[in-house]
Amino acid sequence: MQNNESDAVEGIALTTDPEPRDVRAVTEYMTVLPNGPRVEDADDLYCVVSQSGGEYTVDARTGACDCPDATHNLDDELCKHARRVAIIRGERPFPAVPVADVDDQIGIHVRGGLTLATLTGSDTPRRLVADGGRVEPREPLTPGERPPECDCSPYAEELPCFPCYRAGFRSPADVTAENDD
Repeated sequence: MQNNESDAVEGIALTTDPEPRDVRAVTEYMTVLPNGPRVEDADDLYCVVSQSGGEYTVDARTGACDCPDATHNLDDELCKHARRVAIIRGERPFPAVPVADVDDQIGIHVRGGLTLATLTGSDTPRRLVADGGRVEPREPLTPGERPPECDCSPYAEELPCFPCYRAGFRSPADVTAENDD
């Protein structure tokens, strides 16, 4: 495993050839909670809820986890849950994976933990786009202008189409009302 400091991610050690469990630790949806039902007010114990809904206890000091993988398959290695905790705490290098693949909520419940905002240097969360494409910004509408997606029915008497409603109109395009702006 090779560690490098990256200019793109200032001050965060990156692993350039990450192990599969490290990659899963940052790309799978997991919630790390410092105060969960079984770890309430216990220093260095974390409750990790995996994307499958399993809830596991991780001891950050020893790397112990009560998940089946750690219990039955691993001797001296860490499972993905323990790796997630160590990465968030800054005790393990972050695997060099595309930022788009990183769990959006990594570290948000751990005070001082590594988060996606820390990694990207941005406080702006990524926007989800249903088709997997990009959000295309457009010019703002001028006052009174209907959105290009306007689909108001000529038979509508009271309600505008959704794009017009979202733009602030309260009556359909063919009918004007006093409260339209």
